[in-house]
Amino acid sequence: MSAFPHILCLETSGDRCTLAISAGSNVLAQAEAPGTRAHAEALAPLCDRLLRETGVRPDAVAISAGPGSYTGLRIGTSLAKGLCYAWQVPLIAIDTLTLMASAMRHTLPANEKLRLIPMIDARRMEVYTAVYDENLQCLEPVHAKILVPDDFQAYTQEARVVFAGSGAAKWKDHCNWSGDRHFIETGDPLAWNMVLPALQAFESGKFEDLAYFEPFYLKPFMATR
Repeated sequence: MSAFPHILCLETSGDRCTLAISAGSNVLAQAEAPGTRAHAEALAPLCDRLLRETGVRPDAVAISAGPGSYTGLRIGTSLAKGLCYAWQVPLIAIDTLTLMASAMRHTLPANEKLRLIPMIDARRMEVYTAVYDENLQCLEPVHAKILVPDDFQAYTQEARVVFAGSGAAKWKDHCNWSGDRHFIETGDPLAWNMVLPALQAFESGKFEDLAYFEPFYLKPFMATR
């Protein structure tokens, strides 16, 4: 293994399919599939391209663990497990909402008291969400929530409230309070934002069981015609 661990990061929990290869805390290469929901067609070829371009043999594979798209999560997990078995390297799983909160934190002032609320659209007025403070300590665990207009208003009494993610756009139109709040227009979970959490997990030996790991779907899969 190199002095700085190389980690292949795969993010397939949402509409965008992204990959990154890191060396320590640095991103060596990154890629994104064109269009949306192209995970099945694009993930493996993009992975092969990045590995050839960098000449890297990863020391671990990191994936976004969910919640998110059922199909996307399964595609990412399947490829990650296959690579880990072939290379005999560990699997790292990063909670998707924690990943989003970490990316949000890096866009905001370091000395500000915050309530970070990433949101993943779960259709209609439902979102997958959690609440974190400025130190990324989880104040409300991951849960599915049907939004009502005065949700989260109480947090304005203690900190600046920041929303991001695919669910935040519809919440911005639905929210009926005007306290100290801020919306980050982007906020999708992205592979290159996974680098630091994945490195921390690698250094602390926080690995998943390859045989039994499953993504965190949060809600059961509903098949439709």
